[in-house]
Amino acid sequence: MEFNKEIFKCLKCKNYPDKPIESLCCGKIYCRTCSDKNKFLNCELCGLVLKFRESIFARELMSKTEENCKHCNVKYSILKSKDHYFECKEGNFNCTVKNCLFEGKRYDLINHIKKDHYKEILIIMENYSE
Repeated sequence: MEFNKEIFKCLKCKNYPDKPIESLCCGKIYCRTCSDKNKFLNCELCGLVLKFRESIFARELMSKTEENCKHCNVKYSILKSKDHYFECKEGNFNCTVKNCLFEGKRYDLINHIKKDHYKEILIIMENYSE
């Protein structure tokens, strides 16, 4: 049976969630991060206030649905796509520091952050330790 895997992507960030949450109003899938950010907002599809629950059915289907990495061609379940993203040695990463345009391999990103954003890291760590 073939079906569109896109239905499992988070309605907001368009990524496969590792812990799918579904809206109670229309059953659309969100990731935990986006569901936390969108509490008390209205659904874009039906207009009702968004409320969520864990989607056990989506999680089960996602664990059995596979896809090949576009960078290294490794096959993984779409439930584990985020894990593979961070493990893939061939994929490109974008620096998420504001106004930074760096894009590169994981190892290069780590070196870039250490070299070019060490001040931001120190500030974050100082604020975190308080």
